[in-house]
Amino acid sequence: MERRLLREEIKRFRRAERIAAGGRTVWLDTPPVGPLTYARAVSALLGWEWDATRIFGAAGRTRAAPPAIQLPHLTIYLRTPIERLLARAFESSGGRDPSLAVRHLVVGLVEQEFWLTDFRVAFPARLRVMDGEIGPGTVVELAQHWEGDARRAGTVLPEERGCLERLLRRPARLPRRFAEPGRMVKPAARWNRRR
Repeated sequence: MERRLLREEIKRFRRAERIAAGGRTVWLDTPPVGPLTYARAVSALLGWEWDATRIFGAAGRTRAAPPAIQLPHLTIYLRTPIERLLARAFESSGGRDPSLAVRHLVVGLVEQEFWLTDFRVAFPARLRVMDGEIGPGTVVELAQHWEGDARRAGTVLPEERGCLERLLRRPARLPRRFAEPGRMVKPAARWNRRR
């Protein structure tokens, strides 16, 4: 299913590139590599081996990154507090199995770990992190500023796409708050008694 979604994302990104070639700015609601970051996160959550070769082919090729690896000029990451994400997940579950909401939340946290660590380090000029609670009006107001950021980031180079491919080939990491699939790590705490 994720490979099918990825094919659709490739088509959507190519359409966006055609529109942008005409001089217009194009905003996508999700990144083109979303199905890849999601599949990696699910693999980490379930403890499955992440077999990137099924999507990318063998490593060590000399050709450019595969069509699945599309890197926009700029990615805006809307970061929402965990409590709010969990509340939304339960609200959207409509009273169905709450474990699905929790699993969805953990997968989102694994994806967040990718965007805010690996991606941010590799592409600092191509990522902006914003409060996920900002309203649509604020997004519209900020869009013009972000367009300037995207122009300054410049054209996406083949080497950058290759770097993104290498990042996505790696297995995802569970967030530091999780030790292993299915087990939450409680942070150590110490309280000093007041006298």
